[in-house]
Amino acid sequence: MRHRPRWSADIRYSSVLGLAAAPPTGIVDDVQGALPTSTARLLNAWQGRAGGGFVSIYAGAAAGDASQGVVVVVTLEDARHPTLGQQLVKTPSRSGALRVAAANGSLLTLQAQGARASPSTSPPSASDSQAGDR
Repeated sequence: MRHRPRWSADIRYSSVLGLAAAPPTGIVDDVQGALPTSTARLLNAWQGRAGGGFVSIYAGAAAGDASQGVVVVVTLEDARHPTLGQQLVKTPSRSGALRVAAANGSLLTLQAQGARASPSTSPPSASDSQAGDR
């Protein structure tokens, strides 16, 4: 089932009231406006629990460069005292916008525009994200 992501502000506000419900998990197609702090053109996302917190992985392209795929990782740790983190990772090659094509637990398959899907076995490292900038 695909859901619209809950905003971090909604989670924080609801936590103050003691009404915080768990956000939906899985692949989310409707991500327009979901990440107002990002300039990336986001296509879809995956949300779920990981490492004791909640993680949203947004996929798309860099603003102004549709050939540069990006992934934006947003983490929310400890719902009672939210600690948010956000990291943008660029693909090492300019293969087009990325989409989350499939999810099997926390193993995501990312697909570049016009490419065949292949599973990602580990998240890209910081040095991988800088390789595309050279």
